[in-house]
Amino acid sequence: MSLPPDQSDNAGRVNRVISFCERWFENRSNFKVMDIGAGTGVFLSRLVDQTDGKWDCLGVEPDPRAAEHLKRIDKFRVHEGLYSGGADFVGFNLVTLNKVLEHIEHPEPFLRDVVESLDSENGIIYIEVPDTMTIDLRPPNDNILGALHCHLYDPRSLSNLLHMTGLSILSVARVADPSGKLTVYAFAAPTQAIMRKEFPHE
Repeated sequence: MSLPPDQSDNAGRVNRVISFCERWFENRSNFKVMDIGAGTGVFLSRLVDQTDGKWDCLGVEPDPRAAEHLKRIDKFRVHEGLYSGGADFVGFNLVTLNKVLEHIEHPEPFLRDVVESLDSENGIIYIEVPDTMTIDLRPPNDNILGALHCHLYDPRSLSNLLHMTGLSILSVARVADPSGKLTVYAFAAPTQAIMRKEFPHE
């Protein structure tokens, strides 16, 4: 969390998310955010700080050590365990998945559960995944995409997956992070929510 903004992937991520939410949501009072796979909490901590603690944030983290660390940060609520959908995870204006989806073996049913966690009127999803193009830009011994990744994505394949789960793309792009990684990110929402807002989508 000590990296200066111009060297921090998370700083750009948080700025991107806040900027989009300011355009999408007319009213951000009682704003609920869930970050699935919160890790060390850098993203959520920055998000809380930059929104002056006005957003109700929940970090979902299955690793007990990481979850304990998140609880010690004491900036947002923490659910220790896997995200499982259902009544405990409903009504969120924003659900974020930062470098998580590539680890999910069956992403389509998983994302369908995530859609059910959204606020039915205007909830949105923000997803980041490593870009497959990274493979061509790193040395052969660099395992940056990781053996634990079940799937690899580019802008088109991520868009196709989101469409299969009943979502429409609000924005999808490739970005070069300060760390030197290439990332694909997307904002998406249920099509009916977009139609109600008359918000342009791709």
